[in-house]
Amino acid sequence: MFRSAIIPRGAGGYCPSGVVYMNAKDPKPSQELNSREALAPVFADLNKYAATMHFLGQSTILSLIPDKGTGEAYCLAHHLTVDGGKRSLMFAG
Repeated sequence: MFRSAIIPRGAGGYCPSGVVYMNAKDPKPSQELNSREALAPVFADLNKYAATMHFLGQSTILSLIPDKGTGEAYCLAHHLTVDGGKRSLMFAG
């Protein structure tokens, strides 16, 4: 679960020169994020949920040399919203 106090650490888990593509269903990404700073609003947006859980799986290293590497990983996100006594769970992946 992400809370505002740990958002900088969430984005900090990514390589400074990393690229995150949003939308695995389309070969052309709906959004491309190219820095930790670009990821910060994504983590901030998670605060609207009561709880979140992200499962990272199917990770593949595509290339690896001493100072650089490329790979891909898939994420299955679970976002819990609470409105009064009603709880809703949204899955994205």
